[in-house]
Amino acid sequence: MRILDLGCGIAKINGAVGLDNAPLPGVDIVHDLLDFPYPIEDESFDNIYLNHVIEHFELNDFENILRECSRILTSNGLLQITVPHVFSIAAFTDLTHKQFFTF
Repeated sequence: MRILDLGCGIAKINGAVGLDNAPLPGVDIVHDLLDFPYPIEDESFDNIYLNHVIEHFELNDFENILRECSRILTSNGLLQITVPHVFSIAAFTDLTHKQFFTF
């Protein structure tokens, strides 16, 4: 099973290929999430994780990122997105957050 951790930062998921826009420890592919297409083949990952990433983007950018995830995922692939809840303190303590999410 191939796993891709988009926007992994320094907390990449074990066993995953990490993509981030900065050459941090654990980042395997240095690439801007807003530069399409990503340097990844079609249908090449079974799981893609976006852990605390999409809240940093505008809605139209988020839609483009999801399209790119759809291209990269295998036909039965899983996309897992984790964001801070709008009413949590984590949603507002980071001034780079551009979107807020509820259930």
